[in-house]
Amino acid sequence: MKYASNAVLALSRAFYGKRLTNEDYNAMLHCRTVGEIAQYLRLKTPYGEEIAQSGMTSFQARGLEELVSKHRFASFESLCRYEMAIGSAFYRYFILRDEIDQIERATLLLLGGNKEIYLERVNSFLDKHLSIDLFALGRANSLEEIAVSLQKTAYGVLYDTCLRAPKVDYLTFEQAFEAFFSKQIKALCKQCFSGGERQALLELIARTQDRLVMERVWRAKRFYPASADLCADLAKPDSDLLTLFCD
Repeated sequence: MKYASNAVLALSRAFYGKRLTNEDYNAMLHCRTVGEIAQYLRLKTPYGEEIAQSGMTSFQARGLEELVSKHRFASFESLCRYEMAIGSAFYRYFILRDEIDQIERATLLLLGGNKEIYLERVNSFLDKHLSIDLFALGRANSLEEIAVSLQKTAYGVLYDTCLRAPKVDYLTFEQAFEAFFSKQIKALCKQCFSGGERQALLELIARTQDRLVMERVWRAKRFYPASADLCADLAKPDSDLLTLFCD
């Protein structure tokens, strides 16, 4: 690592050192309720601060997931601050990841009828660096309104293309946007790094994409059993939607 990046490396190692262990997962598997899992996370893991600050005494799975995501997002913010401070263009990774997370999240909540949850997330630092309008996303009452809010961003054409797909569901958007993210991050990696650093990061990105494909295939089998060709489509390295977008 270059000297200027040592702070980012140290912070990343600190986050890695606080990851959940196999023992943590085994303990949570023996919990009988979501409340017991929340109690374990509060007392035994780095997620305790967000859970304690929420003031919640009764937990639903979605609410606990939001608190865990809040902790993850705070870690992203810290890394982004460091990358920007040392002048590394790789800070764009965190911006792109956050923008796509928010578009996917707004779409999922809207499709699931839970759009009011969306605006619970506000971050004064990262929000001002985003190209998307989070409040416009939160106000959207339809997928078409989300598309309108994204018209002047790099995601507008891609979202419109998803809306014109033969079958419009969450997996349509997720597949297209994750393929877009993968392509952008590979290009950013090649721009910011060289030699062994570049190769190591590209391999890490490839393993991450492998995991995401397996996760999407599992969800397709679990929730869309009638779609015989869906799993094969999800396993493609690039979706047809992304090809249309890039053309």
